[in-house]
Amino acid sequence: MEKSIRELLNYFSLNKIPTHQWVANVAFLQLLLYAYNLVHWFTRLCFPEEYARATVERIRNEFLVLPGKLTKHGSRNVLQLPKDYHQRKIFLEAARRIDKMKFPEQEMGKKFGFVSNRK
Repeated sequence: MEKSIRELLNYFSLNKIPTHQWVANVAFLQLLLYAYNLVHWFTRLCFPEEYARATVERIRNEFLVLPGKLTKHGSRNVLQLPKDYHQRKIFLEAARRIDKMKFPEQEMGKKFGFVSNRK
């Protein structure tokens, strides 16, 4: 629990409430918690077991802050990683897992999210 609070304070700006309006602050907090949950679900679904409890700082330092070059190969975008990148194998495995994820397709004419089909 303390680790979660520390991450929310340090890496998700929980200590910087943007307004003096209660409703806006509630919305801000909900978005922070959503972002926090997205990062942790991504970590659990895409990275090996050893990263299941990794902090946001560790994920950022090992996988997001690295030199790379985005190039176009035909009609595809290609991210070229450095040859000496020490986490290359894990990074590429995470990319494969993302590619394999199946997302539900939205039915034609239906709304999504919290919107109901009222007539």
